[in-house]
Amino acid sequence: MTRQLKTRLLLALRVVVAAAALLALGFFVRNLDWRALVRALGQTSVAAVALAIVINFIHIGLRAWRFRVMLAPAAHVPFWRLFHYVVTMYASSTLLPARMGEVVRIWLLKQREGVPRTTTAGVAVVEKVFDGLAMCIAVAPVPFLVHGLPKGVSTSIVTLVTVVVSAVVVGWVIAWSARRATAVDSTGWRAALRKFALGVDVLVRPGSLAAALGISLLAWSLQIGIVLLLLHSMNLALPPQAALLILLTLNLAVTVPSTPAQVGAFEVGALVALDLLGVPRAQGLAFALVYHAIQAVPLALIGLVELRLVRELGARAKSDPEEAAADAAVATGE
Repeated sequence: MTRQLKTRLLLALRVVVAAAALLALGFFVRNLDWRALVRALGQTSVAAVALAIVINFIHIGLRAWRFRVMLAPAAHVPFWRLFHYVVTMYASSTLLPARMGEVVRIWLLKQREGVPRTTTAGVAVVEKVFDGLAMCIAVAPVPFLVHGLPKGVSTSIVTLVTVVVSAVVVGWVIAWSARRATAVDSTGWRAALRKFALGVDVLVRPGSLAAALGISLLAWSLQIGIVLLLLHSMNLALPPQAALLILLTLNLAVTVPSTPAQVGAFEVGALVALDLLGVPRAQGLAFALVYHAIQAVPLALIGLVELRLVRELGARAKSDPEEAAADAAVATGE
């Protein structure tokens, strides 16, 4: 299969996923009481929203700290520069489809820090693995804490755990094998594999693995705190475990990249959980919109400032299309 065909198939998949997300959102709002939605939005505490935005940036700071821990075997980049790269990644993904912020981060680290593209791609893969691990630990008790849930919730959690554990095993084998391999080949696929293995080396370093998992759990705790804060500010009387269910369905809904900022998929993910919890549709959509806004709007504003990076990347794609295509292929898994 040629790269061009892979790109077209990937684009087609994203179009299908985006259309499905928007159709699902249309299903949820087809009989919506729009006046009730406006009232629910009007009851939102401005102070709570501002605090949630601050907490969300602390969450991004934790992710930058975790990225530094994972990147340590390949490069020592100061925290504040990494924080800038991570913020820029999220800001770019907010404005561009298919999480193109990953491409921007790979390019920034290659151009400004000399980190190989495949190494950054390895770290990006392990980031998702640790996010999955943290989510598995956090949501595992959901079927026991929230009664009356459909069987599909338990099935989703079991599937998630299976996929994450399999990814950990594969990553560990790659990192362990790379450590044992000799460095006689400095080119070709073996060299690329060793560079990729530097990005997943955290899996075979017990101290770093524990640190990365601890940071991941702390970051997840902050997101749980944001959800609880917004639920309280919008007068939605739900038990604390409701936040776990909301984050589970929301993260599953945005797993596959689709629209910029995951518009549609994000709201559907939140609405599925809130419907299961018996929240009126208008209040549920109000919560989803506010929660999405505190994450997307500040990053979109930053992204407008940082669009010069995207323009620079586009200019480089014209002058050096092969290397730019390699960046995109590594970031999107082609």
